[in-house]
Amino acid sequence: MIENRAGEKIVSLNFVNNRATPLPVADVPTLVPAAIMNELIAGDPSPYYRVQSIQFPAEGDNPIGFKPAIYGQKFFNSFLGVMNKQPIPGSKRGHEYRSRPASDFYTVGGQIVESGQDAGVAHLKLYIPPQGDETSNAGFIRDNKAGIVQFSIAAAVEYSVNQQSQDVVILAVKGGERNDAVPVGAMEQSVNSADEDIVENAEGDQLLGASVRKARSLIASGKYDAKKAWRYNAGVKSKMLGANGNDWANYKSWNLVEHTSAAADTQARYGYPYGDGTLVLRSALQAVASRASGQGLPTVSRAASALIDLINEKENAKSGRTLMDTKEEALDFLGTNNGIPLAEIAKVMKQEGALATPEHVKALEVANELKALGVTDPVTQVKVLQAQVKAGDTDRIANRLTAEFGPVKSADGKDNPLRIYAGQQIVNAEKLDEQIENLKKDPIALNLAGQRADFTAPPNRIGIVEQAAGKPADDPDAPIVSTY
Repeated sequence: MIENRAGEKIVSLNFVNNRATPLPVADVPTLVPAAIMNELIAGDPSPYYRVQSIQFPAEGDNPIGFKPAIYGQKFFNSFLGVMNKQPIPGSKRGHEYRSRPASDFYTVGGQIVESGQDAGVAHLKLYIPPQGDETSNAGFIRDNKAGIVQFSIAAAVEYSVNQQSQDVVILAVKGGERNDAVPVGAMEQSVNSADEDIVENAEGDQLLGASVRKARSLIASGKYDAKKAWRYNAGVKSKMLGANGNDWANYKSWNLVEHTSAAADTQARYGYPYGDGTLVLRSALQAVASRASGQGLPTVSRAASALIDLINEKENAKSGRTLMDTKEEALDFLGTNNGIPLAEIAKVMKQEGALATPEHVKALEVANELKALGVTDPVTQVKVLQAQVKAGDTDRIANRLTAEFGPVKSADGKDNPLRIYAGQQIVNAEKLDEQIENLKKDPIALNLAGQRADFTAPPNRIGIVEQAAGKPADDPDAPIVSTY
Protein backbone atom coordinates (compact mmCIF):
# COMPACT_ATOMS: atom_id res chain seq x y z
CA MET A 1 0.00 0.00 0.00
CA ILE A 2 1.39 3.39 -0.91
CA GLU A 3 1.22 6.74 0.88
CA ASN A 4 0.53 10.21 -0.46
CA ARG A 5 2.80 13.17 0.27
CA ALA A 6 1.01 13.80 3.55
CA GLY A 7 1.87 10.27 4.71
CA GLU A 8 -1.72 9.05 4.41
CA LYS A 9 -2.41 5.50 3.25
CA ILE A 10 -4.02 5.24 -0.20
CA VAL A 11 -6.55 2.38 -0.20
CA SER A 12 -8.33 0.88 -3.19
CA LEU A 13 -11.65 -0.88 -3.75
CA ASN A 14 -11.87 -3.02 -6.88
CA PHE A 15 -15.13 -4.05 -8.51
CA VAL A 16 -16.71 -5.54 -11.61
CA ASN A 17 -20.03 -4.56 -13.08
CA ASN A 18 -21.73 -7.92 -13.57
CA ARG A 19 -22.36 -8.53 -9.84
CA ALA A 20 -25.09 -5.86 -9.66
CA THR A 21 -27.45 -4.73 -12.41
CA PRO A 22 -26.50 -1.16 -13.33
CA LEU A 23 -29.10 1.53 -13.75
CA PRO A 24 -29.62 3.02 -17.21
CA VAL A 25 -27.33 5.98 -17.88
CA ALA A 26 -30.31 8.33 -18.11
CA ASP A 27 -31.41 7.39 -14.57
CA VAL A 28 -28.09 8.24 -12.93
CA PRO A 29 -27.70 11.99 -12.30
CA THR A 30 -24.64 13.98 -13.26
CA LEU A 31 -23.27 15.54 -10.07
CA VAL A 32 -20.41 17.58 -11.52
CA PRO A 33 -21.27 21.32 -11.86
CA ALA A 34 -22.65 22.14 -15.31
CA ALA A 35 -19.90 24.63 -16.17
CA ILE A 36 -17.20 22.01 -15.54
CA MET A 37 -19.14 19.30 -17.35
CA ASN A 38 -19.50 21.53 -20.39
CA GLU A 39 -15.72 21.94 -20.48
CA LEU A 40 -15.22 18.16 -20.37
CA ILE A 41 -17.58 17.39 -23.27
CA ALA A 42 -16.70 20.45 -25.38
CA GLY A 43 -16.08 19.33 -28.98
CA ASP A 44 -17.42 15.81 -28.35
CA PRO A 45 -20.40 15.36 -30.73
CA SER A 46 -21.51 12.06 -29.13
CA PRO A 47 -20.43 11.85 -25.46
CA TYR A 48 -20.11 8.25 -24.29
CA TYR A 49 -21.30 7.40 -20.79
CA ARG A 50 -21.56 4.15 -18.89
CA VAL A 51 -22.66 3.12 -15.41
CA GLN A 52 -20.65 0.91 -13.08
CA SER A 53 -22.30 -0.52 -9.97
CA ILE A 54 -20.91 -1.71 -6.64
CA GLN A 55 -22.79 -3.70 -4.02
CA PHE A 56 -22.18 -2.64 -0.43
CA PRO A 57 -21.16 -3.27 2.26
CA ALA A 58 -18.00 -4.24 0.43
CA GLU A 59 -14.64 -5.52 1.63
CA GLY A 60 -11.50 -3.73 0.51
CA ASP A 61 -8.05 -2.46 1.45
CA ASN A 62 -7.35 -1.94 5.12
CA PRO A 63 -5.15 1.11 5.84
CA ILE A 64 -3.84 -0.34 9.13
CA GLY A 65 -3.88 -4.13 8.81
CA PHE A 66 -4.45 -7.22 6.72
CA LYS A 67 -8.04 -8.06 7.61
CA PRO A 68 -10.28 -6.57 4.88
CA ALA A 69 -11.92 -3.28 5.82
CA ILE A 70 -15.65 -2.63 5.38
CA TYR A 71 -16.84 -0.02 2.88
CA GLY A 72 -20.46 0.95 3.56
CA GLN A 73 -22.95 3.61 2.57
CA LYS A 74 -21.14 6.42 4.42
CA PHE A 75 -18.08 5.82 2.29
CA PHE A 76 -19.99 5.89 -0.98
CA ASN A 77 -21.95 8.98 0.06
CA SER A 78 -18.61 10.70 0.71
CA PHE A 79 -17.19 9.54 -2.64
CA LEU A 80 -20.21 10.85 -4.54
CA GLY A 81 -20.02 14.10 -2.58
CA VAL A 82 -16.64 14.89 -4.14
CA MET A 83 -18.36 15.31 -7.51
CA ASN A 84 -20.40 18.22 -6.25
CA LYS A 85 -17.21 20.22 -6.77
CA GLN A 86 -15.23 18.38 -9.42
CA PRO A 87 -15.07 15.21 -11.54
CA ILE A 88 -13.03 12.25 -10.31
CA PRO A 89 -10.28 11.35 -12.84
CA GLY A 90 -9.32 7.88 -13.96
CA SER A 91 -6.51 6.22 -15.90
CA LYS A 92 -7.24 3.45 -18.37
CA ARG A 93 -3.86 1.88 -17.43
CA GLY A 94 -4.69 1.22 -13.78
CA HIS A 95 -3.41 2.92 -10.65
CA GLU A 96 -0.44 5.01 -11.75
CA TYR A 97 1.40 6.12 -8.64
CA ARG A 98 3.35 9.03 -10.04
CA SER A 99 3.28 12.82 -9.67
CA ARG A 100 0.31 13.25 -12.02
CA PRO A 101 -1.55 10.13 -13.16
CA ALA A 102 -3.40 10.20 -16.47
CA SER A 103 -6.95 11.60 -16.78
CA ASP A 104 -8.25 9.36 -19.57
CA PHE A 105 -11.86 9.40 -18.33
CA TYR A 106 -13.94 10.83 -15.50
CA THR A 107 -16.50 9.73 -12.91
CA VAL A 108 -19.05 12.52 -13.15
CA GLY A 109 -22.18 11.30 -11.37
CA GLY A 110 -23.79 8.63 -9.26
CA GLN A 111 -26.71 7.41 -7.23
CA ILE A 112 -27.15 5.10 -4.26
CA VAL A 113 -30.05 2.64 -4.18
CA GLU A 114 -30.60 1.22 -0.72
CA SER A 115 -31.75 -2.37 -0.14
CA GLY A 116 -31.53 -2.54 3.64
CA GLN A 117 -29.73 -1.10 6.64
CA ASP A 118 -26.34 0.05 5.30
CA ALA A 119 -26.82 -2.20 2.28
CA GLY A 120 -27.46 -1.45 -1.34
CA VAL A 121 -25.79 -0.56 -4.62
CA ALA A 122 -23.72 2.50 -5.53
CA HIS A 123 -24.13 3.35 -9.22
CA LEU A 124 -21.31 5.44 -10.71
CA LYS A 125 -21.67 7.39 -13.95
CA LEU A 126 -18.53 7.57 -16.10
CA TYR A 127 -17.79 9.83 -19.05
CA ILE A 128 -15.13 8.57 -21.48
CA PRO A 129 -13.98 11.19 -24.04
CA PRO A 130 -12.75 10.19 -27.52
CA GLN A 131 -9.17 11.15 -26.60
CA GLY A 132 -7.27 10.24 -23.44
CA ASP A 133 -4.33 12.10 -21.95
CA GLU A 134 -1.88 10.71 -24.49
CA THR A 135 -3.68 8.25 -26.78
CA SER A 136 -7.02 7.65 -28.43
CA ASN A 137 -9.76 6.15 -26.26
CA ALA A 138 -11.37 4.29 -29.17
CA GLY A 139 -10.23 0.85 -27.96
CA PHE A 140 -11.06 1.68 -24.35
CA ILE A 141 -14.59 2.74 -25.30
CA ARG A 142 -14.99 -0.45 -27.32
CA ASP A 143 -13.97 -2.58 -24.33
CA ASN A 144 -16.40 -0.69 -22.11
CA LYS A 145 -19.22 -1.28 -24.55
CA ALA A 146 -18.31 -4.97 -24.42
CA GLY A 147 -18.48 -4.87 -20.62
CA ILE A 148 -14.98 -6.26 -20.05
CA VAL A 149 -13.41 -3.34 -18.18
CA GLN A 150 -12.93 -3.51 -14.41
CA PHE A 151 -12.47 -0.51 -12.14
CA SER A 152 -10.87 0.37 -8.81
CA ILE A 153 -11.61 3.32 -6.52
CA ALA A 154 -8.55 4.78 -4.75
CA ALA A 155 -8.34 7.49 -2.10
CA ALA A 156 -6.97 8.52 1.26
CA VAL A 157 -9.71 7.76 3.78
CA GLU A 158 -11.08 8.29 7.26
CA TYR A 159 -11.93 5.16 9.23
CA SER A 160 -12.96 3.81 12.61
CA VAL A 161 -11.60 0.78 14.50
CA ASN A 162 -13.47 -1.56 16.83
CA GLN A 163 -10.92 -2.04 19.61
CA GLN A 164 -12.27 -5.47 20.55
CA SER A 165 -12.74 -7.09 17.14
CA GLN A 166 -10.19 -4.89 15.35
CA ASP A 167 -12.71 -4.49 12.51
CA VAL A 168 -11.99 -1.41 10.39
CA VAL A 169 -14.86 0.54 8.82
CA ILE A 170 -14.05 3.07 6.08
CA LEU A 171 -16.13 6.19 6.70
CA ALA A 172 -15.16 8.80 4.12
CA VAL A 173 -12.67 9.90 1.49
CA LYS A 174 -10.37 12.82 2.27
CA GLY A 175 -8.23 13.38 -0.79
CA GLY A 176 -6.61 11.85 -3.85
CA GLU A 177 -9.87 10.34 -5.12
CA ARG A 178 -9.60 8.33 -8.34
CA ASN A 179 -11.56 5.67 -10.18
CA ASP A 180 -9.10 3.86 -12.45
CA ALA A 181 -9.56 1.01 -14.89
CA VAL A 182 -7.59 -2.03 -13.71
CA PRO A 183 -6.44 -4.96 -15.86
CA VAL A 184 -7.08 -7.94 -13.58
CA GLY A 185 -8.13 -8.88 -10.10
CA ALA A 186 -11.30 -6.85 -9.63
CA MET A 187 -14.15 -8.70 -7.97
CA GLU A 188 -17.37 -8.17 -6.07
CA GLN A 189 -16.99 -6.63 -2.64
CA SER A 190 -13.28 -7.24 -2.39
CA VAL A 191 -9.87 -5.84 -3.05
CA ASN A 192 -6.93 -8.18 -3.37
CA SER A 193 -9.26 -10.84 -2.06
CA ALA A 194 -8.26 -14.46 -2.07
CA ASP A 195 -11.63 -15.71 -3.30
CA GLU A 196 -10.50 -16.00 -6.92
CA ASP A 197 -7.31 -16.76 -8.80
CA ILE A 198 -5.31 -13.54 -9.13
CA VAL A 199 -2.36 -13.22 -11.51
CA GLU A 200 0.50 -11.43 -9.76
CA ASN A 201 3.11 -10.82 -12.45
CA ALA A 202 4.15 -11.18 -16.08
CA GLU A 203 5.61 -14.62 -15.37
CA GLY A 204 2.09 -15.92 -14.71
CA ASP A 205 2.49 -16.58 -10.97
CA GLN A 206 -1.00 -16.51 -9.50
CA LEU A 207 -2.65 -16.74 -6.13
CA LEU A 208 -4.92 -19.80 -5.96
CA GLY A 209 -8.29 -18.73 -4.60
CA ALA A 210 -9.42 -22.32 -4.01
CA SER A 211 -6.35 -22.99 -1.86
CA VAL A 212 -7.06 -19.93 0.26
CA ARG A 213 -10.68 -20.99 0.72
CA LYS A 214 -9.54 -24.48 1.75
CA ALA A 215 -7.08 -23.05 4.28
CA ARG A 216 -9.77 -20.76 5.66
CA SER A 217 -12.16 -23.69 6.01
CA LEU A 218 -9.57 -25.83 7.76
CA ILE A 219 -8.80 -23.03 10.22
CA ALA A 220 -12.52 -22.48 10.88
CA SER A 221 -12.91 -26.18 11.76
CA GLY A 222 -9.90 -26.12 14.07
CA LYS A 223 -7.58 -28.08 11.75
CA TYR A 224 -4.52 -25.94 12.31
CA ASP A 225 -1.42 -25.82 14.53
CA ALA A 226 -0.32 -22.46 15.91
CA LYS A 227 2.94 -23.74 17.46
CA LYS A 228 4.47 -26.45 15.26
CA ALA A 229 7.64 -25.42 13.45
CA TRP A 230 7.51 -25.42 9.67
CA ARG A 231 9.53 -28.13 7.91
CA TYR A 232 8.88 -28.68 4.21
CA ASN A 233 10.52 -32.01 3.52
CA ALA A 234 10.01 -35.14 1.42
CA GLY A 235 7.57 -36.59 3.96
CA VAL A 236 5.27 -33.56 3.71
CA LYS A 237 5.38 -33.61 -0.08
CA SER A 238 4.64 -37.34 -0.12
CA LYS A 239 1.58 -36.85 2.09
CA MET A 240 0.28 -34.14 -0.25
CA LEU A 241 0.83 -36.28 -3.37
CA GLY A 242 -1.01 -39.29 -1.93
CA ALA A 243 -0.28 -43.01 -1.91
CA ASN A 244 0.46 -43.18 -5.64
CA GLY A 245 2.53 -40.01 -5.68
CA ASN A 246 0.43 -38.33 -8.35
CA ASP A 247 -2.51 -36.63 -6.60
CA TRP A 248 -1.77 -33.27 -8.20
CA ALA A 249 -5.17 -31.83 -7.34
CA ASN A 250 -4.52 -32.35 -3.63
CA TYR A 251 -0.92 -31.14 -3.97
CA LYS A 252 -2.17 -27.97 -5.66
CA SER A 253 -4.74 -27.36 -2.92
CA TRP A 254 -1.99 -27.26 -0.26
CA ASN A 255 -0.07 -24.54 -2.10
CA LEU A 256 -1.10 -20.89 -2.41
CA VAL A 257 0.65 -20.17 -5.73
CA GLU A 258 0.63 -21.74 -9.17
CA HIS A 259 3.60 -21.01 -11.43
CA THR A 260 1.75 -21.25 -14.74
CA SER A 261 4.98 -21.06 -16.75
CA ALA A 262 6.15 -24.41 -15.30
CA ALA A 263 5.12 -27.80 -16.69
CA ALA A 264 1.79 -29.23 -15.53
CA ASP A 265 1.74 -32.07 -12.99
CA THR A 266 5.14 -31.23 -11.54
CA GLN A 267 6.19 -29.98 -8.12
CA ALA A 268 7.72 -26.94 -9.81
CA ARG A 269 4.22 -25.93 -10.91
CA TYR A 270 3.15 -25.05 -7.34
CA GLY A 271 4.69 -23.18 -4.45
CA TYR A 272 4.21 -21.43 -1.12
CA PRO A 273 2.70 -24.36 0.86
CA TYR A 274 0.67 -23.33 3.91
CA GLY A 275 0.51 -26.65 5.80
CA ASP A 276 1.77 -30.21 6.15
CA GLY A 277 -0.98 -31.98 4.19
CA THR A 278 -3.18 -32.42 7.26
CA LEU A 279 -3.09 -29.18 9.23
CA VAL A 280 -2.63 -25.51 8.41
CA LEU A 281 0.56 -24.34 10.15
CA ARG A 282 0.87 -20.77 11.35
CA SER A 283 4.64 -21.03 10.96
CA ALA A 284 4.21 -22.01 7.30
CA LEU A 285 1.92 -19.02 6.70
CA GLN A 286 4.44 -16.73 8.39
CA ALA A 287 7.12 -18.04 6.02
CA VAL A 288 4.80 -17.44 3.04
CA ALA A 289 3.96 -13.88 4.14
CA SER A 290 7.62 -12.94 4.53
CA ARG A 291 8.94 -14.68 1.41
CA ALA A 292 6.11 -13.54 -0.88
CA SER A 293 6.56 -9.93 0.20
CA GLY A 294 10.27 -10.07 -0.56
CA GLN A 295 9.70 -11.67 -3.97
CA GLY A 296 7.16 -9.19 -5.30
CA LEU A 297 3.95 -11.15 -4.63
CA PRO A 298 2.02 -8.70 -2.41
CA THR A 299 -1.40 -10.30 -2.89
CA VAL A 300 -0.03 -13.68 -1.81
CA SER A 301 1.63 -12.09 1.20
CA ARG A 302 -1.60 -10.35 2.21
CA ALA A 303 -3.62 -13.56 1.79
CA ALA A 304 -1.20 -15.45 4.05
CA SER A 305 -1.30 -12.64 6.61
CA ALA A 306 -5.12 -12.71 6.61
CA LEU A 307 -5.02 -16.47 7.31
CA ILE A 308 -2.57 -15.84 10.16
CA ASP A 309 -5.05 -13.32 11.55
CA LEU A 310 -7.77 -15.99 11.49
CA ILE A 311 -5.59 -18.39 13.46
CA ASN A 312 -4.69 -15.66 15.94
CA GLU A 313 -8.35 -14.78 16.41
CA LYS A 314 -9.26 -18.40 17.17
CA GLU A 315 -6.32 -18.76 19.54
CA ASN A 316 -7.23 -15.56 21.34
CA ALA A 317 -10.85 -16.63 21.59
CA LYS A 318 -9.83 -19.93 23.19
CA SER A 319 -7.70 -18.27 25.83
CA GLY A 320 -9.61 -15.03 26.23
CA ARG A 321 -6.54 -13.07 25.22
CA THR A 322 -6.69 -9.61 23.67
CA LEU A 323 -4.83 -8.03 20.82
CA MET A 324 -2.63 -6.33 23.40
CA ASP A 325 -1.57 -9.76 24.67
CA THR A 326 -0.38 -10.77 21.23
CA LYS A 327 1.44 -7.46 20.84
CA GLU A 328 3.22 -8.05 24.12
CA GLU A 329 4.19 -11.55 22.98
CA ALA A 330 5.55 -10.15 19.72
CA LEU A 331 7.61 -7.54 21.54
CA ASP A 332 8.90 -10.17 23.96
CA PHE A 333 9.84 -12.42 21.04
CA LEU A 334 11.76 -9.61 19.35
CA GLY A 335 13.47 -8.81 22.61
CA THR A 336 14.77 -12.35 22.99
CA ASN A 337 15.54 -12.76 19.29
CA ASN A 338 17.32 -9.49 18.67
CA GLY A 339 19.43 -10.93 15.89
CA ILE A 340 16.54 -10.58 13.43
CA PRO A 341 17.35 -7.73 10.99
CA LEU A 342 14.97 -4.77 11.04
CA ALA A 343 14.53 -5.12 7.28
CA GLU A 344 13.13 -8.65 7.75
CA ILE A 345 10.76 -7.46 10.49
CA ALA A 346 9.59 -4.65 8.21
CA LYS A 347 8.82 -7.12 5.42
CA VAL A 348 6.68 -9.31 7.65
CA MET A 349 4.79 -6.28 8.97
CA LYS A 350 4.41 -4.80 5.45
CA GLN A 351 6.11 -1.68 6.76
CA GLU A 352 9.20 -1.53 4.57
CA GLY A 353 8.69 2.16 3.91
CA ALA A 354 8.07 3.03 7.55
CA LEU A 355 10.37 0.91 9.73
CA ALA A 356 13.36 0.90 7.43
CA THR A 357 13.28 3.81 5.00
CA PRO A 358 16.04 4.36 2.40
CA GLU A 359 17.26 7.19 4.64
CA HIS A 360 17.63 4.76 7.55
CA VAL A 361 19.55 2.29 5.40
CA LYS A 362 21.87 5.02 4.13
CA ALA A 363 22.43 6.33 7.64
CA LEU A 364 23.39 2.84 8.81
CA GLU A 365 25.86 2.50 5.92
CA VAL A 366 27.49 5.83 6.83
CA ALA A 367 27.61 4.86 10.51
CA ASN A 368 29.33 1.56 9.66
CA GLU A 369 31.87 3.34 7.45
CA LEU A 370 32.68 5.81 10.24
CA LYS A 371 33.01 2.93 12.72
CA ALA A 372 35.47 1.21 10.38
CA LEU A 373 37.56 4.40 10.39
CA GLY A 374 37.64 4.43 14.17
CA VAL A 375 35.23 7.35 14.55
CA THR A 376 33.32 6.60 17.76
CA ASP A 377 31.66 9.99 18.35
CA PRO A 378 31.14 11.55 14.91
CA VAL A 379 29.12 14.55 16.10
CA THR A 380 31.76 15.69 18.60
CA GLN A 381 34.60 15.02 16.17
CA VAL A 382 32.87 16.93 13.39
CA LYS A 383 32.37 19.89 15.74
CA VAL A 384 36.10 19.82 16.63
CA LEU A 385 37.04 19.70 12.95
CA GLN A 386 34.67 22.54 12.16
CA ALA A 387 36.25 24.66 14.91
CA GLN A 388 39.73 23.87 13.59
CA VAL A 389 38.72 24.75 10.05
CA LYS A 390 37.13 28.00 11.23
CA ALA A 391 40.26 28.95 13.22
CA GLY A 392 42.44 28.15 10.22
CA ASP A 393 40.22 30.26 7.95
CA THR A 394 40.37 33.16 10.42
CA ASP A 395 44.18 33.09 10.42
CA ARG A 396 44.32 32.81 6.62
CA ILE A 397 41.98 35.78 6.17
CA ALA A 398 43.93 37.91 8.67
CA ASN A 399 47.28 37.13 7.02
CA ARG A 400 45.98 37.95 3.53
CA LEU A 401 44.34 41.20 4.63
CA THR A 402 47.51 42.30 6.41
CA ALA A 403 49.57 41.47 3.32
CA GLU A 404 47.20 43.46 1.10
CA PHE A 405 46.25 46.41 3.34
CA GLY A 406 48.86 46.55 6.06
CA PRO A 407 48.59 45.73 9.79
CA VAL A 408 45.66 46.81 11.96
CA LYS A 409 47.97 49.16 13.84
CA SER A 410 51.12 50.87 12.61
CA ALA A 411 54.45 50.69 14.38
CA ASP A 412 53.60 53.80 16.39
CA GLY A 413 50.32 52.25 17.56
CA LYS A 414 47.94 54.17 15.30
CA ASP A 415 44.88 52.43 13.83
CA ASN A 416 44.88 51.52 10.15
CA PRO A 417 41.27 52.35 9.09
CA LEU A 418 41.70 50.62 5.74
CA ARG A 419 42.77 47.34 7.36
CA ILE A 420 40.02 47.57 9.96
CA TYR A 421 37.42 48.19 7.23
CA ALA A 422 38.74 45.24 5.20
CA GLY A 423 38.40 42.99 8.26
CA GLN A 424 34.80 44.07 8.66
CA GLN A 425 33.92 43.37 5.03
CA ILE A 426 35.70 40.04 4.58
CA VAL A 427 34.73 37.53 7.28
CA ASN A 428 34.89 34.18 5.45
CA ALA A 429 37.50 32.46 3.31
CA GLU A 430 35.18 31.55 0.45
CA LYS A 431 36.53 33.04 -2.83
CA LEU A 432 38.97 35.13 -0.81
CA ASP A 433 40.92 36.41 -3.83
CA GLU A 434 37.73 37.57 -5.51
CA GLN A 435 36.55 39.33 -2.33
CA ILE A 436 39.86 41.18 -2.03
CA GLU A 437 39.78 42.33 -5.64
CA ASN A 438 36.23 43.60 -5.22
CA LEU A 439 37.20 45.43 -2.03
CA LYS A 440 39.96 47.25 -3.90
CA LYS A 441 37.23 48.79 -6.05
CA ASP A 442 35.05 49.68 -3.07
CA PRO A 443 34.62 53.52 -2.89
CA ILE A 444 35.01 53.52 0.90
CA ALA A 445 38.21 51.47 0.66
CA LEU A 446 39.57 53.82 -2.03
CA ASN A 447 38.78 56.83 0.15
CA LEU A 448 40.48 55.25 3.16
CA ALA A 449 43.49 54.41 0.99
CA GLY A 450 43.78 58.00 -0.16
CA GLN A 451 43.52 59.29 3.39
CA ARG A 452 46.19 56.92 4.53
CA ALA A 453 48.83 58.19 2.03
CA ASP A 454 51.31 55.65 3.27
CA PHE A 455 54.51 56.40 1.29
CA THR A 456 56.49 53.79 3.17
CA ALA A 457 54.31 50.88 2.17
CA PRO A 458 55.65 48.49 -0.42
CA PRO A 459 54.60 49.02 -4.05
CA ASN A 460 51.37 47.72 -5.60
CA ARG A 461 49.34 47.95 -2.42
CA ILE A 462 46.06 49.84 -2.12
CA GLY A 463 46.51 53.11 -0.27
CA ILE A 464 50.07 53.68 -1.45
CA VAL A 465 50.52 56.97 -3.27
CA GLU A 466 53.27 58.19 -5.48
CA GLN A 467 53.98 61.31 -7.46
CA ALA A 468 53.44 61.53 -11.17
CA ALA A 469 56.43 60.47 -13.20
CA GLY A 470 59.15 63.13 -13.45
CA LYS A 471 57.84 65.26 -10.56
CA PRO A 472 59.86 65.63 -7.36
CA ALA A 473 58.17 64.37 -4.22
CA ASP A 474 57.98 67.88 -2.76
CA ASP A 475 56.42 69.42 -5.87
CA PRO A 476 53.02 70.72 -4.70
CA ASP A 477 51.64 70.67 -8.23
CA ALA A 478 52.37 67.01 -8.83
CA PRO A 479 49.07 65.00 -9.03
CA ILE A 480 48.46 62.18 -6.58
CA VAL A 481 48.06 58.81 -8.33
CA SER A 482 46.75 55.79 -6.42
CA THR A 483 48.29 52.47 -7.43
CA TYR A 484 47.01 48.98 -6.73
